[in-house]
Amino acid sequence: MNAAMRIGAGGSWAIGGAMPRREDAELLRARAPFFADRLRPDHAHMVVIRSPLAHGHILSIDVSAAQAVPGFRLALTAADLRWNGPLPSLDRTEASLPAPLTVLADGRVRYAGEPVAAIVADTEAAVRVAAASVRLSLDALPAVLSAADGLGTSAPSLHGEAGNAVHTLEHRVGDPEAAFASAALVLEETFAFHRVSATPLEPRGAAAEIDPETGRLTIAATTQVSGIARVALAELLDRDVDDILYAPLRLGGGFGLKEALYPEEVLVAVAASRLGRGVVWQESRSEHFVGSAHGRQGSARVRMALDGEGIVAALSVDGLSDIGAGYGFAGNSPGAAMGGMIRGPYRIPAFQARTRSVTTNKTPLNVYRGAGHPQAVFAMERMMDKAARTLGLDRTLIRRRNLIGKDAFPFDRGVSYPGAGRIVYDSGDYERCLDEAMAAIGADGFAARRDAFEAENPGCRLGLGLAMVVELTSTGPDETVELSVDAAGRVHVATAIVAIGQGIESALTQVLSAALGFDTDDIAVHCASSLLRHSGGGTFASRGTSVGGAAVADGAEKLKRAAIALGAELHPEAGAALDWAEGGLVGIPGRNAPLSLAELVAAAGSERLAVTGSFTVPASTFASACHAAVVSVDVETGVVDVLDYAVAHDCGRVLNPHGVDGQIIGGVMQGLGATLYEDLAYDAAGTPLVRGLLDYPLPVAANVPRFHLRHVETPSPLNPLGFKGAGEGGFTGAPAAIVGAIEDALRDQPVSLTDDGPYTPARVLTLLRDACRQNDNKPTPPLQSERS
Repeated sequence: MNAAMRIGAGGSWAIGGAMPRREDAELLRARAPFFADRLRPDHAHMVVIRSPLAHGHILSIDVSAAQAVPGFRLALTAADLRWNGPLPSLDRTEASLPAPLTVLADGRVRYAGEPVAAIVADTEAAVRVAAASVRLSLDALPAVLSAADGLGTSAPSLHGEAGNAVHTLEHRVGDPEAAFASAALVLEETFAFHRVSATPLEPRGAAAEIDPETGRLTIAATTQVSGIARVALAELLDRDVDDILYAPLRLGGGFGLKEALYPEEVLVAVAASRLGRGVVWQESRSEHFVGSAHGRQGSARVRMALDGEGIVAALSVDGLSDIGAGYGFAGNSPGAAMGGMIRGPYRIPAFQARTRSVTTNKTPLNVYRGAGHPQAVFAMERMMDKAARTLGLDRTLIRRRNLIGKDAFPFDRGVSYPGAGRIVYDSGDYERCLDEAMAAIGADGFAARRDAFEAENPGCRLGLGLAMVVELTSTGPDETVELSVDAAGRVHVATAIVAIGQGIESALTQVLSAALGFDTDDIAVHCASSLLRHSGGGTFASRGTSVGGAAVADGAEKLKRAAIALGAELHPEAGAALDWAEGGLVGIPGRNAPLSLAELVAAAGSERLAVTGSFTVPASTFASACHAAVVSVDVETGVVDVLDYAVAHDCGRVLNPHGVDGQIIGGVMQGLGATLYEDLAYDAAGTPLVRGLLDYPLPVAANVPRFHLRHVETPSPLNPLGFKGAGEGGFTGAPAAIVGAIEDALRDQPVSLTDDGPYTPARVLTLLRDACRQNDNKPTPPLQSERS
């Protein structure tokens, strides 16, 4: 706790102070309103029947046996729904081809796990018996199992006859052809990104109730975008949006996976409306791996033109994104972000890119912490390492020679993409990020450390990797908050920002505390409020503190002005001396203590002190960082261990260093897991191989490296508080830094790592064995399965 950053009396906090998270006591004592806490004994239960096949025609769905089960209440198929979709997707363009997702499959299934029917019964036991008795008859069709296969002339078209490349974006800056023609060196590589799951602590859930008196529909759903989902659900159900209320919940993690309107939310609403009672659906972990959106999968073919000094003159990118069976809520955004942001912090004056979203017979894709930025950073940073190796340059030197200078902002990249607008970097100091991270990781002394480590551990190799990051944050839509004051003088903040574990209540409390000089105990933040009369987006794109906080700051100024105006009416003798300070009104003749909000409410009521704060997003902000990782690779077992991890991160003005550190550490650990352990693999028929957490290992406490974190502050001119986003930068640089470190550790082998993992022990041993085959002077190490 940084007492120097506290202001006023009691628990008032300034921006920059390390205020403790106020959510933790409630979370740790199990008093927080998670989804399961909304369930009641009188709720009916719903089970979703899912396709076991990746692709096929629906011949029949027989629910007659289910209807005979005691307690059965309702069966829903596509034919029973008046509105079956399409489910909303926000990142298409006018040129995008149709690839809609529906609530329930209608005539054809396109991925294993796709909902085809829903069964509702009185109890969980009854609904499971009823669901097990449903008979689904399918006629299998050939499956498209990769984006590359989907582009083939013999591939079945999953939506219409136009083919599977359903969404294309192209960029062009300068004269890339001329730059390649005159380059001293041209490098080319193709990078692959594997499919992963966000795997939040709490899976999804949805419950619906109908108020018998008003007819209002209340939805309790684990969604990051309750405001947007409310509008979309109203359109699907043909109801007035004011007749739908999303109940606020804590989500137990989201990471982009819960940034969508899912079929189950529509189905519980339909079932509740027809039955006139509450209906609940709760996702199992096995359902989660097939029914909740996946992340990441795709590829990028990259060409780079350089001069003899390592200055990059041009970059060309051809990217594919495997978006699964159709458009997710933001399923095109990862590919768009990769194409638009791949140049990162480097000047690179000539550029061309084409990114295509390709439909396949897999679970639909959506954004996952960082969207396409981790892919962009991975491809760019691996190319920079390759260029340094080819030219014999130090890896930090080649990056330094290409960085955008700190005096070059705003820096127009000359490209734009849906949902982001024109890409214009607002501020940054990339060279300082590089310097700070290298100092924090001990780069100057790394050679000596490596020699000593490898001498003490003959079977292990030590490697250092780094990655430069620029990420788009703080996007629209515009955000509003509503501030009100109760009789005790406590200020209440209602916001559409959703609490997903990121500490948003603490962040908005600190912003308001700093603005008003208020004790944090006198502030209450109410997240995911769908009763707001004004616009509100939700939680995504690292926008909660930057966009939501700016709206709170605006509301605080309006509240102070309202208090001053009311105080002037009550105390006209104060005249122009009346002002706001020390958490109340000062300047009243004969009064030493500030006039509090509680006294104003007592004198004139609370209506005069109800205000709406707002923030119109002028453009996205751009956070930046440098990541550096030290890993050891055991060449006898294939085990990769991340020992040290440094991040120098610039999220603009830092609201709370502890909060930013937590976001970075959490993001890095997710990136570490995706790089070393996690993989959503499919078999040759398109059936997912992951059934539960036993098939999908996640990082644990023993895998946490020593962290070395530093903050670089270049305040954003686009935000009144100078904030940028901090929620995704930890993940964004981790795969590139860790894989670069693995390759560096295996520097004496002919190994070039061009995919982002997972680098499991068996995978590393296979790499070593293949490398040894290229080296006649070294024996071939046995695979792990051949060891006694």
